[in-house]
Amino acid sequence: MCDGPGCRPGEQTPRVGAYACCIGRYIYVCGGLSGGHVLKSVERFDTETNQWELVAPMRRARSLAAGAVIDGRIYIAGGRGNGTLCLHGVEYYTPSTDTW
Repeated sequence: MCDGPGCRPGEQTPRVGAYACCIGRYIYVCGGLSGGHVLKSVERFDTETNQWELVAPMRRARSLAAGAVIDGRIYIAGGRGNGTLCLHGVEYYTPSTDTW
């Protein structure tokens, strides 16, 4: 559980360089960096219950990625992987099936 400076209440993993977006009542936080490690984990915040939960992780760990919400899906493109590796390609998340 994240309980240090910069953490949001109930968030599991403190992170920087993540992509964040909203779909309906949920705020999604995808990837980023935590303790020098690139993350593929995704958390969402339910604005009605004020609770964080983990959802399906991305296929690739990414920080500093670009993203967009199109037709209810989260699209993530590029970014940095482990080390200074620049990532190519796009993946998308479908909330109704919790899959990437």
